[in-house]
Amino acid sequence: MRKFNLFNHSSGQEERQITTSCLSLYSDLPLTCPLPDSVSLVSRQSVLDTCGAERTCTASGARVAQEWLKYVAVIFLVLTLGVGNVWGDEVTFTANVETGTTSITKSGITISATDGTFSRSDNYRVYANKKMTVSSEVGNITKVVVNCTASGTSDYGPGKFSGTGYSYSGKVGTWTGSSTSVTLSASAQVRITSIVVTTASSYTIGWSITSGGGTLSVTSGTSTTVTPASGWRYASPAYTVLTGTATVAQSTNTFTATPTANSTIRINMEQIPTHAIHFNTGGLVSIADATGIREGDTYNLTQDPSASLTSSCEYGTFVGWTTASSIANASVCPTIVTSVTMSTTDVTLYAVYSKTVGGGGAAIGTTMWAESFDDYEANDTPASPGESATKYNNASISYSYTNGNGNSPGTTKVATTDIGAGGESPELMIGKKGSGNSATTGGSFSIRGIPSGGATTLTLSYRKNNRTISNPSISGTGYSITAPSGSNPYTCTITCGSASTFSLTFTATTTNNVRMDEFSISVATTSNAGTTTYSLDAGCCTPLAQVEGSANLSQWNAGVHIY
Repeated sequence: MRKFNLFNHSSGQEERQITTSCLSLYSDLPLTCPLPDSVSLVSRQSVLDTCGAERTCTASGARVAQEWLKYVAVIFLVLTLGVGNVWGDEVTFTANVETGTTSITKSGITISATDGTFSRSDNYRVYANKKMTVSSEVGNITKVVVNCTASGTSDYGPGKFSGTGYSYSGKVGTWTGSSTSVTLSASAQVRITSIVVTTASSYTIGWSITSGGGTLSVTSGTSTTVTPASGWRYASPAYTVLTGTATVAQSTNTFTATPTANSTIRINMEQIPTHAIHFNTGGLVSIADATGIREGDTYNLTQDPSASLTSSCEYGTFVGWTTASSIANASVCPTIVTSVTMSTTDVTLYAVYSKTVGGGGAAIGTTMWAESFDDYEANDTPASPGESATKYNNASISYSYTNGNGNSPGTTKVATTDIGAGGESPELMIGKKGSGNSATTGGSFSIRGIPSGGATTLTLSYRKNNRTISNPSISGTGYSITAPSGSNPYTCTITCGSASTFSLTFTATTTNNVRMDEFSISVATTSNAGTTTYSLDAGCCTPLAQVEGSANLSQWNAGVHIY
């Protein structure tokens, strides 16, 4: 505390002897004058003099009061107006006060280290070649001050940190900028006694979402993450600033706002429209529409009108479904689809039929066998293809399975959890090889009795996850198979031999279970196929009675038919 005297120059008498202490008048000038009524703050120099030594200040009591009120008014204006109405908020983290393992949080500020400790009583430590990140949930960070135990680039000093916007002097490192997250990289261990984080005062942000459209991770703060409800998607636009002003950025399901005023923002969701698939069999049989398919969803086709084909049908083989409403060249099979990814309108599919004249083999593209395990439950080991599988000419195809050996081997079976084979659940899981000296092989899946259909070569296609499996092995007189190529689906070329059927085996080779799905074998080339043509009309004969009514039944019975 220091004393100084006030004199009334008009009377030449000392009015009062007072005691003062120093506090801020300006940012760098400390002074406090706790007077009951008056003191003259005449000039910056007088403040310096007062803080430094006894000083005689000259002013009348009224003038003193007037000058004091001016000072208070000026300070109020500075604090109120500031620069763009931005206030600085400081959060201080002190070793042995705010503690944690590798992360500490206070007042919406989190400081974390990829490796280090915040639990010591003497200092925080960020280890060599690691990073320290300061992040804010309460507004942009404008300044980070790191007070260290050593100076400059000395061991443990602030010079061991680096980052854009970062500098250091003595024991103090300083980052300046504007960001919600600041990361500093340590080239060597840094020891810190305290960290002061300054943020720009954030505007309030409130988040909401279309009723029923999903949930938000938070409803206030600079960002929120959306979990869309099943059957919902983002509308266009994906968000609306309802009140205030803010710029909003979307990254997948995360929305981040940069406001310039208190704001409320709604995430706009809409129900995903649904559509139908219509099936046109060319009048052969009526197949119910597949309805309620959401835009963007994939529908796998299992509809098959083959059961309605008879010997009277000119085109007696159902090939598959196409989106083409006509066939320009009967010798060329239109594109066959096995699934439909729904767009923005209903889809009509047309049945494609074929006939082969001459030869005796299956046409190119004909499926010999296909299996997706859709008919089975978890842990099933079916002995033969299910109802939704494809078997050429109803071939007698069988399945067999083996498990891995060694300690804790895997079991080969149907699995209903979808783990990356690339198709849809259910999938086939081929058991892994166990551990220990007795482990020699993983499990296997074998398919026996696959027909060649008179083909010269066949194409094998299948999907699997990223686990290792042996190249498929083949058995059958004169048959061979190439190594797989491509990726999901993988494909192999089978060269057919003299036998009419053959077998395939897939074997796991490592200590990881293998997931497989969507097996298919189709004709690639043939020298015995004859001439095949295609039609969207099976060309089945229709009794006149069915066309024109029961009055013509006598004509049918008399042998009058319409073909």
